[in-house]
Amino acid sequence: MADNSLRTPGVGETIRTEDKAGAKTQVVIIDSGGSGAEDIAAGIIIRDGGNVITVDGTVAVSSVGGTVTVSGTVDTELPAAAALTDNFANPTAPGVGAFGMLWDGATWDRRPGNSTDGTLVNLGANNDVTVTSGAVTADTELPAAAALSADNVASPTAPAVGAFAHYFDGTNWDRARGDSTDGALVNLGANNDVVVTGNITTVTTVSTVSAVSAITPGTGATNLGKAEDAIHATGDVGVMALAVRADTAAATGANGDYLPLLVDANGRLHTADAAELVDDAAFTPGTSLGIALFGFADETSTDTVNEGDIGAVRMTVDRQLRVAAASAPTATLANVGDSATSVTVLAANVARKGAIIVNDSAAILYLKFGATASTSSFTYKLDTMETLEIPGGAVVYTGIIDGIWASDAGGNARVTELT
Repeated sequence: MADNSLRTPGVGETIRTEDKAGAKTQVVIIDSGGSGAEDIAAGIIIRDGGNVITVDGTVAVSSVGGTVTVSGTVDTELPAAAALTDNFANPTAPGVGAFGMLWDGATWDRRPGNSTDGTLVNLGANNDVTVTSGAVTADTELPAAAALSADNVASPTAPAVGAFAHYFDGTNWDRARGDSTDGALVNLGANNDVVVTGNITTVTTVSTVSAVSAITPGTGATNLGKAEDAIHATGDVGVMALAVRADTAAATGANGDYLPLLVDANGRLHTADAAELVDDAAFTPGTSLGIALFGFADETSTDTVNEGDIGAVRMTVDRQLRVAAASAPTATLANVGDSATSVTVLAANVARKGAIIVNDSAAILYLKFGATASTSSFTYKLDTMETLEIPGGAVVYTGIIDGIWASDAGGNARVTELT
């Protein structure tokens, strides 16, 4: 059929139609090049006059080396662009951004992690990472290793090899002094002081300590402290209490002061008994205090002690001291003739418990407790038939007894010694 033909209904050439569900629709061919061929590859210009063109199906757009300009709004079905944030929920629509996914060999999984620690990495069963191929090169930027051998090393301008202890003296760096036995050498400074704010558990040797706020000495055998009521053991360690010698006790401080203990020249501790009574002061039984000489009331059933024991003195129920005179089972008799010169009447004897001397001479007998008696140096004067009993009191004289008579009258001194 020729172009630009005029058609009369019911007469002439056939018009091409498309049957759409029983309705005939004329087929229209758009020839953008004027060749008469059905060619839309070169594209066409569509002007909608400001209206909306609705396309049912797929529209292929090609610029064929030119430019496609779209004015107005293009509905891409994507949400508005937004920054990604932490704790972002799983997307239900296409998202603007890249969500990290990991391939597990069969499917894609979301990459786990959080904003604090970053990506979670599984290091395997042994918590190790194994390089199976290739080489790993680490650029440490460190110089070649070299031993430190000098003091006054300048501040480093590049990474150093190792961690060698150095101290800065204000200008240069010096090696830290010390050895493997005693550790670091510490200069305590001009005042030789070190401030310790924590606890010190063990100290081997301390030369000088100026101040200590608190010490817990411990209570073991080798500790200075000991627990109250603990049993003593040989070799226990402790601190000896020292005292100041003061032969005459006197005040060394004011009331409330810390004072040392005072001892006399023999090391005896000065004490003051609050219960002491002034000589000749009145004593009230049951009220007055004092250091009493205690006795044991023993009248009906006597008690004994062993040799070397300490025992209470025996008394009656009315506080009378019971005293028994010492016994003397042996008596030795002797006669000493009267003499006008000094003679020994009784020789010294420490076992003597008593003696009896009778003068039966007509002359006076002068007895001396000691050597060489005379009429002007004597202890007792016995006339004819007078008797001296020793002891005359509680003390027994055991030394030598000499005698001299006023004249040699032919009499004797009759002597009995008790032992």
